[in-house]
Amino acid sequence: MLARALRDEHEVKELATTNASPLSADLAELAIIACDQTNGAGLEGVEMVRREQPRCWIIAMVASGGLDGARAALGAGANDCVTAPVSAAAIKLRIEVARTGIKGGTEPPRAVFDRLRASELTLRSVLQATPDAIIVHREGRYVYVNPAAVRQLGLTDAEQVIGTSIFNYVLPSEVASIRARIEEMLRSGEPAPPRDMQLVRPDGETFVGEVVSITASFDGAPTVITIIRDVSGQRRIQSQMFLADRLATVGTLTVGVAHEINNPLSWVIGNLGLLIDEFDKQVRMRELPGHDMAAVAASRARVRELLGRAQEGTERVRRIVRDLGRFGRADDEDGQVVDVHALLDSAIEIADVQIRHRARVEREYRSAGYARGGEARLGQVFLNLLVNAGQAIESGSPRDNLVKVDTRDLEDGRVEIAISDTGCGMPERVRERIFEPFFTTKPAGEGTGIGLAISHSIVAAMGGEIVVESEVDRGTIFRVRLGSALEDVPSVSARVSHEESDGHRVVPAVRVLVVDDEPLIREMVCDALAQHDVTTVSNGREALERILNEEWDLILCDMVLPELSGLDVYRRLEVERPDVLGKLVFMTGGDFSRKDLRLPGGAEVRRLEKPFSIKALRSLVRRGR
Repeated sequence: MLARALRDEHEVKELATTNASPLSADLAELAIIACDQTNGAGLEGVEMVRREQPRCWIIAMVASGGLDGARAALGAGANDCVTAPVSAAAIKLRIEVARTGIKGGTEPPRAVFDRLRASELTLRSVLQATPDAIIVHREGRYVYVNPAAVRQLGLTDAEQVIGTSIFNYVLPSEVASIRARIEEMLRSGEPAPPRDMQLVRPDGETFVGEVVSITASFDGAPTVITIIRDVSGQRRIQSQMFLADRLATVGTLTVGVAHEINNPLSWVIGNLGLLIDEFDKQVRMRELPGHDMAAVAASRARVRELLGRAQEGTERVRRIVRDLGRFGRADDEDGQVVDVHALLDSAIEIADVQIRHRARVEREYRSAGYARGGEARLGQVFLNLLVNAGQAIESGSPRDNLVKVDTRDLEDGRVEIAISDTGCGMPERVRERIFEPFFTTKPAGEGTGIGLAISHSIVAAMGGEIVVESEVDRGTIFRVRLGSALEDVPSVSARVSHEESDGHRVVPAVRVLVVDDEPLIREMVCDALAQHDVTTVSNGREALERILNEEWDLILCDMVLPELSGLDVYRRLEVERPDVLGKLVFMTGGDFSRKDLRLPGGAEVRRLEKPFSIKALRSLVRRGR
């Protein structure tokens, strides 16, 4: 009956056998076959026809509701299935589908299955062998990790992490940015650009991973595939290169910086010599009978004047040393809250010896002034750009030329720092290559050609960008754009100002422990806080013992100490007496690292930067109870 219904439109041959020989011969010219799958022998016919006629389109008729039968037929090589009882209309529809498949050269399901299986095995072999960690995660949980990921994360087996949170292996400070990164990828469908990320192994060891992520479908659901390459060693070498360049930049300015230090030291030494003379004069006047009180008063005023000059000179030296310290120390970590304006001021002070005979410097700070990055490396970028700006201008006409430093907050939430000059500018062919390593147009002795390349790498690693605009004979503008960190700015109390007024309010006596290995500093602090109960110790071990066993209102602790360092003392107190951490103030000479020193509530540990003034010290005691 079915054959009769199809003869009007198709050439039909009927076979009532599943014997291989007649089927093979008769089906040689057929494009479409309906195999009765209501008995078990039908599968053999499907397999035989597929073997003998690879390009033949096979429609298998299976029993009503026979899902297992349909699967078996498709697995044997059928292209399509219909369910019995079969109507002529249903078969005609499947024949039209078959015609489309034949014209398009559609592969048989078994061939497609085999090809996909082979591709899957190849892909799995690649995933198993690649040295990069490959992680598949969905909704923040691991779905798949390859062997390299198991090794990089310090695991023993992939099953340890399947189904667990991906945030278990990243620093807490990274979680918010990772969530935002994933959400943006899923929303836009675009891959996330490479970035460095601090990852944590179960034993607490951290490593730097270069992370690239894309979105994909896994088991029919949207997922994220992340590739991680351990670049810890590479980043250490890179950091050493950055530091070497930073020190080289500072080194080129040392002659001018030495001059800047020698000037205030000269007037300090000279004024102290005059002060000694004035004291001798006072002594002689007092020894004379009926000494002139007006002359004594004038001499006292002269003493105050000389002391003020000496103090001004030492403050100038302190600022220079502070600025040098910002650029000369080893690399700090990205992700810190950086006071951009303070860092720019320091860079300008250091670069001033390169600029002052060439141009005026103007500052226009319109931003809130806080960005996220690494202070030392970001300072290196600013210093490189300022030195380049100075070198782009011929010396001799500072009144006619300008180096301008401008900051502003962009609409997208980033901070922009623009450093411009009225120098010679650059043609397009030079501008296109300025970020290439070792490319330079400067004469020998004025640069190696890696400063801008390193600056570009530093800013990119912080998730920012650096762009340049230049016109020949008009000047150049470099724009550095970084993520803002205004919401994470530490409280004012975290840093003790050197400019705070001493005041005359009577302060109740407090119990202060001073920990410093320098006797003159201990004596100076004792003299300055004479109205308080001050105890001094010279090493970290004794300090720890006194802190653990006694009560103190304030603890002033140096960072570099014999036996136990200030950091060692802090770590012990975190475990044994966390209640006193709020009373601890580090006295630092530029060796303070903020990345790990946090109070339980998240605030920074307070610090008093050396050299500090008596006013700053007494103000700290007033507020430190």
